[in-house]
Amino acid sequence: MIGLIGGTSESRAIAHHLSAANYPWVATVAAPRAVRLYAGLPGQVRVGPLNAAAFAHWCHTCGLRALIDASHPFATVISQQAIATGLPYLRFERPLTPLTPPAESLPDLDSLFHP
Repeated sequence: MIGLIGGTSESRAIAHHLSAANYPWVATVAAPRAVRLYAGLPGQVRVGPLNAAAFAHWCHTCGLRALIDASHPFATVISQQAIATGLPYLRFERPLTPLTPPAESLPDLDSLFHP
C-alpha cells in the first residue's frame, strides 16, 4: 500500500496514475473538502490533521510501504513527519511558474512601498 499525502490537484493526478498502474493507495488530507479530489478513484481517503504519533500510527495501520508527498508547499510539518517514518519517501514539487507582466517580483516587502 502506498500512502499519498494529498489535498492538491497534483495529488489527484498521482492517485489516478497509481490506480491505472494497479498500485493500491490511501491518501490523507487535512480538509474535508479535499476528499472530492479523489471521487471516482479506488483508493481510500483519511481526513483531518495528524500529529507525529497519529501519522506514524496511520502509516503502520495502513501497512504503508512508501509515501508520496504531494501536499501544499507550505505544509512542512506533515512532510517532516513523513520523512521521520523512515519509509521510502518521494516528494512531488510543483514547478515554478514564472511571473508575466504586469506581475513583478520584489526582493522584500519594503520594496513595495519604497521603490
